[in-house]
Amino acid sequence: MKSLTIVCLCVLVLGCTDTLRLVSPDASTDAPTDVDSDTDTDTDTEELDASVDASVDAGDGCIGWLDSNTGLCWSNPSLEASGGYNGAVTYCTDNGGRIPDIWELRTLLRVPTVDECSTNLPGGACGVGPDCTSPECADDCGACELINGPGIGGLYQDPALNAVNFLWSATPVATLMDEWWLVYMESGEIVHYPETTPYVGVRCIYDN
Repeated sequence: MKSLTIVCLCVLVLGCTDTLRLVSPDASTDAPTDVDSDTDTDTDTEELDASVDASVDAGDGCIGWLDSNTGLCWSNPSLEASGGYNGAVTYCTDNGGRIPDIWELRTLLRVPTVDECSTNLPGGACGVGPDCTSPECADDCGACELINGPGIGGLYQDPALNAVNFLWSATPVATLMDEWWLVYMESGEIVHYPETTPYVGVRCIYDN
């Protein structure tokens, strides 16, 4: 009330019409505010960051397919035909991975029942491994019925993996120049091919 009286006197006596621009004590509550704008922006940014992180890392540190049996992280999908061993090396290197050793590659085999290629499972009778890489090491490595496995297209691998029939390993054949061990997923066999074989694919392994 006192402020209103002062304004009126000022207008009548001094003619100070500019004083009418004075704001009443309650006027500040009428001014528009944007209290929530910064909060909403921060929330949106946090949600975006979370979605990006989820697409890269599912929480297990693996950017491909994590084998729960071994803890190894594999590329998936992967290359179906490398054009040769050197092409496989380039592919894995460019994607931040490496070609697996033959004993690592054998862990990808899935044989639902006891069969001829059960010997090729880790711990099986197949002798191809860190201590034996010559051709005769494969004498006890069997072969299952073609395309009768649990994977896509009947491959002997996990159903979550894309179909790649032949897979290079990084293990050379000890007594044969320029040949490398690989796994033939259609039959679960452990075989070796020349490094120039174009239709052999690769499933890279990531060391997290």
